[in-house]
Amino acid sequence: LQPSLADAAAELGDVYVNGCLRSAWQVEQPDCASGEIGSPTTATVVGDSNSAMWNPAFRTIAEQRGWQVHMFGKAGCPLMDLPTF
Repeated sequence: LQPSLADAAAELGDVYVNGCLRSAWQVEQPDCASGEIGSPTTATVVGDSNSAMWNPAFRTIAEQRGWQVHMFGKAGCPLMDLPTF
């Protein structure tokens, strides 16, 4: 299997390891900006771990277009007004 399963942990995106994706029980949200910091054009990614999965793609687009992108994610907390448990 390529890449090997032993190397899978190293493949985690930075959003998963730098505190940007919060757990459902964490209340603080760090500033998780990437791309062209200070750009007047800002994109925001909001949602659960599914939105975090898309963050690398949004970051690439932001870098290509000179935008900044902010990630606000909480695992297990989709952006909807519905019970999730």
